[in-house]
Amino acid sequence: MKILVSCIAFLMLVMNIACVEQHERAVIYSPSKAGLLLQFEGFEVDSGLPSQNRLQLWVKETRQTPEGLEVECAATTYRGTGDVVSLCHLDGAVYVVLPDGNKTMVLPPGFPDKTASWQSEGINYHIIGRAKANISGVRPPDHIGVWVEAVPISNQASVLGFDKARFLFLPGIGEAQTVVFWNGKWATINRLVGCDYANVS
Repeated sequence: MKILVSCIAFLMLVMNIACVEQHERAVIYSPSKAGLLLQFEGFEVDSGLPSQNRLQLWVKETRQTPEGLEVECAATTYRGTGDVVSLCHLDGAVYVVLPDGNKTMVLPPGFPDKTASWQSEGINYHIIGRAKANISGVRPPDHIGVWVEAVPISNQASVLGFDKARFLFLPGIGEAQTVVFWNGKWATINRLVGCDYANVS
């Protein structure tokens, strides 16, 4: 009887560990599944009208390495121009991998529960809070995202050419909306308008 109880306890422990690991792997605030297709629409900062800056991001491939989960994306505009975006996820952190192999941190390790503020590339970042993503017609995996504000460390610097900006990050999606402070008010310049899965070639 004691052996049976011990076996059950061990199995429950293994199942709990597996559930925790799956949960941790699932909560990545960046594109992380092959085949994911994201569509974004840009907006004019002064008028708020849609611009010609429409972007499509397709996750071509993911692979687990000792340095983290590597994600290769194809970014294309509606004009046909494209580029390759390489990402790396490790312990909740998200990095952009540059062509020379160096990495630029987008989100820090432990994001969002263990890190409230951080610095990267001359920018101060801090978490504002969680919020529901009100994106009409789009059903991302998780509507509850995290707003992050970015402010330059130096008065001579800028964020995307503005004094400060805010980004809404969604689990499994990444940046879903970008707003900037312009002429005394916040204005949306980029927003997720489509989320689907495409076949992986």
